[in-house]
Formats: sequence, structure tokens, C-alpha cells
Amino acid sequence: MTHMKQKGIEIVEGRRLIYHKHVVLLGIFIGILILLSAYISAVSATTIIVNPGDSIQDAINNLPPEGGVVELVEGTFTVDSPLHIKKNNVTLRGAGMNKTIIIRGTSGIEFVIEVSQWDDAKARLAWNYNNKDSSYWFNYPAVEFVPSNLVWNVTIMDLCIKGNGSAYGDHSGIILEEVGDSEVLRIKTENHWQHGILIGNTLNVTVKECKSEHDGQAVMVGGAASPHYINN
Repeated sequence: MTHMKQKGIEIVEGRRLIYHKHVVLLGIFIGILILLSAYISAVSATTIIVNPGDSIQDAINNLPPEGGVVELVEGTFTVDSPLHIKKNNVTLRGAGMNKTIIIRGTSGIEFVIEVSQWDDAKARLAWNYNNKDSSYWFNYPAVEFVPSNLVWNVTIMDLCIKGNGSAYGDHSGIILEEVGDSEVLRIKTENHWQHGILIGNTLNVTVKECKSEHDGQAVMVGGAASPHYINN
């Protein structure tokens, strides 16, 4: 340990080094705690497992207000009405686009999955298009943007949506209308007379590594702002 005298003040170099080491170690420890807290929060997010025959919509509805994960196991799921995702921070996840399959159990279901706060996403899409002067999607900033009208941070991933063609009214697999910061990942759509995926008025939506087979159009992008279309 080195001692020095400078203007009557004793400087202990060894103790100073020890102090600095303690500060560095404390900083590392705090950083680890922050990372651990983030990991625990991610792991502890509510996850509901859904098996074929169970209600996917009930699982979505039973997520807490802060959102969570609905996980569909491998198998075929039949729906008799559109699946609505109206909450923020929801992930709908299958076991893979060739493993988890959603089919319609009846004719006349235009969209299998609707992501929107509105009960009828297609009608809301039409309203925005037909009322451009009153819609912030077409007339901002004259019309104030209302973030609370959007569904935020939704992910749909790793599943297949099969249609039966135009004779059954199977319009599209997925529609997103007034949605922000969301992703559609590794989705396969088949046999829809219009679109596999319909991206309406949205903000920062990513469609990545998706496949379309025998759809009228793979992806239709409407009034989207900052859409991302990657490796499809």
C-alpha cells in the first residue's frame, strides 16, 4: 500500500484502487439484476396452451389485460367464427406452419383472424377508405391521431390457415386494421379467393418468412405506414 502526502492530505492509493474495484463490481451486479429482471418478466408472461378441440378465442379472452401468449400445439383446429385479437401485447403462436393448422368449420367466415379493436375489421377498413377527410390515416394532422384506437404489439406466428376457395366465401386468412408495432411471422395461408394476409391501415407491421399457396394474392397492403415485407 502506498502513502503520499500532498498539501497536508494523505492519499492512500491502495484503498483508492479497492474503492474503484468495488464500484465496478457494483455496476456489474446491478447490470446483472436488470437483465435477470427482464428475463423473469418475459418468462413469467401468461401462457395459455390450447389443444385441438379447445376454444382459441376463449384462450385469447382469458389473457390478462397486459396480454400474454396463446400457444397452439401441433394439430388441426376448427373455428366457426373469426378469432378476434383486441388486446395489446398478445402472441398467437403455433408449433410450425406445417404442424399447427386452422380451418373453417363453416362457410361464410371471411377472415380467420382479425386483429383490430373494432368488431368488424373489414368494415372499419372500408370506413377509413370511404371517409378520408375524417380519418387520421388519410388526413393527418388535420385529424388527430388517436393511438388508443390501435391494437399494439401483436405477434401471429408459426401456423397455417387453410381456406376452401371462393365458393365458401373464404376471403382472407388474416386481417389487421388499425394495428401498430406488430408482426406476422412464418405463417402459411392456402386457398383464399382474395388474400392470404390483408394489411389495412397499420403502423410498423412486419410480415416475414410467410408462404402463400393458391391464394388470390399472398399479401395485400392497404393504407399501411412503414410496413416491412421480408423473405416471403
